[in-house]
Amino acid sequence: MNKIFAIVDANNFYASCERVFNPALENKPIIILSSNDGCVIARSNEAKAIGIKMGEPYFKLQSLIKYHNLKVISSNFALYGDISRRMMTIVEDFSPTCEIYSIDECFLDFSNLTDEQIQSQCQCIRDRVKKWLGLPVSIGIGATKTLAKLAVNIAKKRSEGYYHIATELQRLEALKSTNIEDIWGIGASYSNKLKAISVISALDLANCPDDHIKKQTNILAVKTAHELRGISCIDLVEVAEPKQSITVSRSFGNEIRDYQILNQSLSFFTSTAAEKLRKSGQMAKSISVFIRTNPFSKKPNQYGNSANITLNYPTDSTPILLSAVNTALQHIYKPDFSYKKAGILLNDFCLKTTKAFDLFDKPQLREEGSKLMTVIDKINHTYGRQTVFYASSGTAQQWLPKSSMKSASYTSNWDELILAR
Repeated sequence: MNKIFAIVDANNFYASCERVFNPALENKPIIILSSNDGCVIARSNEAKAIGIKMGEPYFKLQSLIKYHNLKVISSNFALYGDISRRMMTIVEDFSPTCEIYSIDECFLDFSNLTDEQIQSQCQCIRDRVKKWLGLPVSIGIGATKTLAKLAVNIAKKRSEGYYHIATELQRLEALKSTNIEDIWGIGASYSNKLKAISVISALDLANCPDDHIKKQTNILAVKTAHELRGISCIDLVEVAEPKQSITVSRSFGNEIRDYQILNQSLSFFTSTAAEKLRKSGQMAKSISVFIRTNPFSKKPNQYGNSANITLNYPTDSTPILLSAVNTALQHIYKPDFSYKKAGILLNDFCLKTTKAFDLFDKPQLREEGSKLMTVIDKINHTYGRQTVFYASSGTAQQWLPKSSMKSASYTSNWDELILAR
């Protein structure tokens, strides 16, 4: 049986999440800002029509915001993540095989369905997600994942909200109308190289000889060309590959000179990273810490540095990682500077089942520490993040990035739930 892939894609996901809880935003131009209210990371269709570009610095948009009465919202990643989880739970019921590709996209296997069943399934998915969550979604279907991605772009422009590239004529029309830089998996640098050999559209790429493509790019672009021809080369990934590293960093709302406040921020980042590490079932053997001043400041002297600590044995213990971070910060901190950004990087991972401890390891203490981590994670999962936290993270959190226009935590904070009156 020939393979058939579908991709479910939430339309303007961040903006749609905001509209779920604030219907007054419907049909209004919306932009979502990055952490610290730095630049645009999401736009509604109305904002796109005005000409707002992704990555546009917020401070450059003041006249446009005022003229078009743009609604500006600070990013609320906790809300978006929770809505994403709910959306994926709904969508997973419609296929035996599912790959969560991103926060707002999910691939499904429709190989066992007829054309009529595919149409019915798409309508049912769209209706259920809209009814249960309030989110509009589009669905693309094709013989390969790359064709499904092309199809979903077409679906977003159609009233029914889904599109199936089912025939050869539909495939050729979709390829003709897609620019090379808009193809899934072809980045800006590769698209420029391909344009140099007159590969301008997806159809050009599909018709280009493999050796020409490989000479300009790599084997992945060759696979993409095969996918555009209707030959499936990229299968669904049901289980994600283990992470090779975990990074947590932030730009601060205000520059920080005080060592204790800087250490508090790094303690918070470390606790967050350690929780992610435990969730992945892995341990880290190495941790890096970096700090830097504001590169856009007019001050003549700037400073940035990093330090790496190799641990005695792999661990997922927050206290052990916190101790290493504190040591690293002492080595790189200079009191004469004000810092704008800091972060930590966990790497050199191994599975938690790996036994690679030295002669002086104390397994009883390690086991007790593991149980403590499990209890803390369970409490925070049940009652909300930071219900239990390490005192080294502080309570005032003066380092938090700016988010003065952030919406409420509608789904994750009892005090901010919407009340039905």
